[in-house]
Amino acid sequence: MNTSHPRFTRRAVSRGIAAAGLTGLVVRPRTFAQTPAAEGWEFTDFRDVTVSLPEMPTRVVAQTTSAASLWDFGIKVVGFYGPNDEESDRDFLQIGKMDVSTMTYLGDWGTLDTELLVATEPDIYVDLYRGGEFLWYLPDQATADQVEEISPTIGINANGVPFMDTLHEFERLAVALGADVEGPEIAEGKTNLTEAEATFKSAIAGKEGLKVLAISTDATGGAYLWNGNWLNDMQYLQSLGMTAVDVGVGDDMPTLQISMEQLGNYPADVYLLDDRESPDVLSGQPIWESMPAVKAGQVGTWYSSVLYSYRSLAEVLNLYAAVLAEAEPVV
Repeated sequence: MNTSHPRFTRRAVSRGIAAAGLTGLVVRPRTFAQTPAAEGWEFTDFRDVTVSLPEMPTRVVAQTTSAASLWDFGIKVVGFYGPNDEESDRDFLQIGKMDVSTMTYLGDWGTLDTELLVATEPDIYVDLYRGGEFLWYLPDQATADQVEEISPTIGINANGVPFMDTLHEFERLAVALGADVEGPEIAEGKTNLTEAEATFKSAIAGKEGLKVLAISTDATGGAYLWNGNWLNDMQYLQSLGMTAVDVGVGDDMPTLQISMEQLGNYPADVYLLDDRESPDVLSGQPIWESMPAVKAGQVGTWYSSVLYSYRSLAEVLNLYAAVLAEAEPVV
């Protein structure tokens, strides 16, 4: 770990946040000993917060999605905080291609092991911003302060911006961390994504009215219907020609919570079930089984944890295309 403390500088923070529509975000950068940027490493995130270090950081810790996204760009993250698949027998997209055996696991949501974080000696901590006042997995001031006492934080915006903008920001950070994004692996990922986009468009050709709805369950036996205008992965799919069901909430609201009895009020030709849940989570539920799309077998997976990388996006596009190619309007 670098022994010299980093510094945060605020560059027109209020102006930048307002322009991005992020007025709920609290930016409280800590002040550390100054190191001239020309002699070291510097990165400015979407908050207009600049992190400067005496040298390029090599010990990166990140929330799971951010860690796996950086890994796809060639950055070997040393520790991760968030979902982990070590006790699951299902494929877990959010882990991506990370070799977790070489990494320190720091706990899941709300259980960050700060002593272990200190022992990991991070140079920087990277996390997504998904709305609200704080970074995604640092959801309150106390947690944010704890982490910032140990390491500077870098935020990548995934709220109200196109999916590819977030992907490109991970790419920018990876380049700053020394990644070779012109190498063969990234080139292959870009080629695969171009081909996957063409496959996806072909799958929905002539099906412009096909309505798709992403859905999760809740603890009460109801459901969360995801707003396709809030999710930047769904925005991306719509940019390729897919139609998402309008769930009737503002663009700044992620979901609509309903009872199962209300599901028929939001007719869909294809349901995409949250990949964080068992694929048979709704099996045997009478109202669910009565839906035309379910009767027609037009149920797929919503890959809520798609990584912000060319490889991961190409992979899930092909999976979506396989479902949509077989689907027909039923409502």
